[in-house]
Amino acid sequence: MAKVIIGAAAIGLGLASAASAATIHYQETFDTGLGGWSVRDNYKKRNNTPRNSVTRVDGGPSGDGYASIKDRSGNYMYLVGPQALTGDLSAMSGSEISFMLGHLGDNGRGRYATRNFGEVTLRSGSNAISGKAISGFNADGWYAGALTLSAAEFGTSESVFQSVLANVTSFEVGTESWVGVSETVGFDSFTVAAVPLPASVLMMLAAFAGLVGVGRRHAQTSHAKASGPVPTGLA
Repeated sequence: MAKVIIGAAAIGLGLASAASAATIHYQETFDTGLGGWSVRDNYKKRNNTPRNSVTRVDGGPSGDGYASIKDRSGNYMYLVGPQALTGDLSAMSGSEISFMLGHLGDNGRGRYATRNFGEVTLRSGSNAISGKAISGFNADGWYAGALTLSAAEFGTSESVFQSVLANVTSFEVGTESWVGVSETVGFDSFTVAAVPLPASVLMMLAAFAGLVGVGRRHAQTSHAKASGPVPTGLA
């Protein structure tokens, strides 16, 4: 019995280790470049020149670099994800989106802090669903954003959510922190990762597997005893 308990514990520890190494569907830390991220805004261009821009700079929360967004339009602004975040993203359903977003300075406070700051939007043609990853923005600095990729957190029905997720044409993160000002916003450590089962649940599953193993071995032993030895003449 002791060996079985130890075996089940070993299985549990292995499963717990596997759980801690959650599957990462997509990750960008901006350590070498922008990784295909671009910027857009809901403001007309001046002389056909984009009002906003994004560049990769050193530093940031990770220390390896981040995307620095210059907002000169004074209107809602978005970072648009690369091609890897378009198409059929159904496999990412239930995963957690996480990132760091920072308000790093402006030319004077705007009219209000916007809902756009830290809002994740998935577009599928003319359809769009949004979920808020950051709330309570009220000062300069870096903020941690987190949002589960689910119908509930995107405020829509399961059918609409799955329909959009199956054909994403644009994956966007809102970066407008103050309306009516020119500002600099930082974006770093964007990750979409599967949510692992809690270690306690995995330990319970491992214990159950151990009990099943004990039951099978006990049944095999009982069957062998009941059968008895094979007569020599019949061997």
